[in-house]
Amino acid sequence: MTRFLVLVLLLLVWLSGLSCSTTEPPAKRTASPSAAAAAKDGFDRLAKLEGDWVGDGPADVPGEMTVNYKLTGGGSTVVETLFAGKPQEMVTVYTVEDGQLMLTHYCMLGNQPRMKAEPLDDNVLAFHFVGGANIDPQTDPHMHDAVFEFVSDDELVTQWTGWANGAADPQHGPKLHFKRKS
Repeated sequence: MTRFLVLVLLLLVWLSGLSCSTTEPPAKRTASPSAAAAAKDGFDRLAKLEGDWVGDGPADVPGEMTVNYKLTGGGSTVVETLFAGKPQEMVTVYTVEDGQLMLTHYCMLGNQPRMKAEPLDDNVLAFHFVGGANIDPQTDPHMHDAVFEFVSDDELVTQWTGWANGAADPQHGPKLHFKRKS
């Protein structure tokens, strides 16, 4: 009988160890309800850009330039393609992640800065650098901030802030003015 009780106790200890060792997936980080609503507002404003836009290129890329906005991923992602078909083509992807509006910019410099948006302020949406891939922000040139001014449903102004050697680089921060292509 004693042997049986010892075996039962060992079995109970072993089973309790199994239940303690099972792990739940980590809790999903979520933003406050107001931050999540602000992220959705900003994303919805970007989604309304869907289509083709034209504007004058920056000084280092003269001539007309185009940008395309496409909604994909079941409506969960906006993909921006700038300078399509040219050597300096770049893509920026906008998503809401854990209640925050985020962008990842796939740059011609070979890096991928990530930025988080502030809440939409009237007609202005501002993004700020939070990290990225292939970047040492203290030394490497990269895009660090982006501001979108939604002038109207058919007019957009963007201001990108380039960064190099740990500081803003005015040589690489184009202000771009686009109009929706008819």
